[in-house]
Order: sequence, then structure tokens, then C-alpha cells
Amino acid sequence: MKNNITKTLEDIEKSLPKYEPMSVIRGEQDLHGAAKFIENKLNKGITHTAPINWEHGWLFTELKYVPQIKKNLRDHISVTLVAKTSHQEFLNSKDINSIAVGLPFAYVNNFDETTYIKEIQKIKNDFNLIVVCIHQDCVDKGFWINSFEKIGVPFIIGSKGEDANGLLRVNRILKHFEYMTTNTMGSHVLYASYAGCKVSVYGTYQSINKADYRDDPFYKNNRDLLDHNVEQYKYEIISNKFSFLFTSPKNAKKNLLWAKKEIGEKNMVSLDVFCAIFQVAEQAYILAKEKALMHSKEIEFMRDKMLRIESNKWYNFGLMSKKDKIKAVLKAIYKKIFRNKT
Repeated sequence: MKNNITKTLEDIEKSLPKYEPMSVIRGEQDLHGAAKFIENKLNKGITHTAPINWEHGWLFTELKYVPQIKKNLRDHISVTLVAKTSHQEFLNSKDINSIAVGLPFAYVNNFDETTYIKEIQKIKNDFNLIVVCIHQDCVDKGFWINSFEKIGVPFIIGSKGEDANGLLRVNRILKHFEYMTTNTMGSHVLYASYAGCKVSVYGTYQSINKADYRDDPFYKNNRDLLDHNVEQYKYEIISNKFSFLFTSPKNAKKNLLWAKKEIGEKNMVSLDVFCAIFQVAEQAYILAKEKALMHSKEIEFMRDKMLRIESNKWYNFGLMSKKDKIKAVLKAIYKKIFRNKT
């Protein structure tokens, strides 16, 4: 039985895209390979260097602060892509250009499932396989692995932000399983539900500990947001808001309609629209860089001019006679005293 389980896990891993680290991350649109997936689909040779904010995580807490959606507040980012129209309206009310297009995970959900259906059918009636999905960072640090190995549960590595195939990898992992259970809330709950899994929040609930995030660079500049998230992640609030998820794994049910709404499926746009968004963002980015360069040159020109004026003053002072130098100093002192009195 152990060999069969190992073989099954190997079959799943063989179906996953390889880890492909990105050398350059332009903005949030690149995280987990979101923009790469869209650009490959476009197949028009379109590339862009402009950073774009694309909300990639599920926002299940009350929307109150801009940084909950728009993590990067740099002025030269011309557009922020969000999941829902309510998020778009919130940002637009703050004078932030925003377009509702759905979460990136929704775009990797449509691929040829034939191969994977055959693989699932091949093992479905023979095994009850439990696999734990662990973040690459946790694997690197040795978290969880030993504990699960002791009870005979194999693990599979999830996604990293710089992985160009990250979203696709997570989607394909989830497609292999009928059930997904967790002890905390996060985007994985929505992603698994959208992939068709029967999702449950089970066991001792893991909330947010404020002390763990006290030195986090993002939260250092957003203390109010940290307090807000700590409050919103509390068991009492989460279990009341998502009571249908709090059950034992064997009693979990599909919540596909709910997942489609949360992920913003109705706001998904065509590849041509994405093409236009990328092009407009690129033009705005280039214009912003040109303006910044011109401003920098203007400052440099004014600085050089002031230096020349000051240099000329001291050069002329050096050519003066002793009598004229005394007069110039007295005149400067008089001007300073008179200016202070007025």
C-alpha cells in the first residue's frame, strides 16, 4: 500500500509544471506567474515593463484601508486590477484608477483536463490518499515535514511568489483532489473551492498573532491595518461569516457558486482587453519616467546655475581691494539686519 501511495504521489508531481524562477518581477502582476500566463495566451509578442497592481489574494476581511488591496502605493503605477466591482468602486472613490477583472487564479482554471481526469479515474477507486501541500519557504526551513512524515503523510510543494508557473501549479494540484481541509483562512480556501474541491476548516483554528507581524516592513507603515486584520481574523468573526466551511472534512460540500462570486468570475475580461490594459499601463509608465527624468534634469540645471552664481560672487570678492571688501561685508551685514527687522 505504501508503494502504491508513493507511486500515486509521483504521478501527481509529474503532471505539475516545473519550478521556473523569474529573474525580474515588475510588479504584483508577476507574482505566481499571473502576467506570464496572460502574455503567453496573448501570443502577440507583447511585452511590458510597467509595474501593475493586480490583487491576487482573496480579500475576505472587511474592506476599510487602501493597502488591503493596493500594496504598492507608488504614483507611477497607472492601474490597479481587482476581483470585484465593489473593490473597484472603493479604490475609485479614493482617486485610484481601478478595473475589476477577477483574481488571477480564475484565468488558469481553464485548461485541458482530459489527462488529469484519466489520472484521477485511475486512482480514485483504489486509494484514499492524503497529501499535505506545503509552501516552499516552509520546506526550506524544515517546517511541518518531519511531523507529517512521522504519521505517514507525504507532502507536495505549493507555490512561491517568484515562480512563473506558480498559479498553474496550485491549480493542477487542487484538480487532483476531491477534498481540501485547513485550520486557517486564506486564499487557499477560495482557490480550492473554485477548483471544485470540497473545502473544510477543521481542527484548532489558527488566527493572527499581532506579535508575529510587529516587525513586518509592510505593517510597520500600516499599524491600523494590522489591528484591523487581527480583529477580522478572530475565530468568532470568521466562523460566523463562513459557518458553512466549519465542518469535518468528510462532511464538506462543494461551494462552487460561492467561489465564482468571490473570485470575481463575472468580471473576467478577454485577452484583447488585457492587451489594451498592458499597453496603456506601459505608455503611462514611460511617460511618468520621462517626466521624472525631466524634473531631475531641471533640478540639476538649477543647482549648477546657483553654484556658478556663488562662485562668481566669491571670485569678484577676491579681486576687490581691502577697502571695498570691508564695504561689501558691512553692506551684507546691514542687509541681513534690515531683513530680520522686517
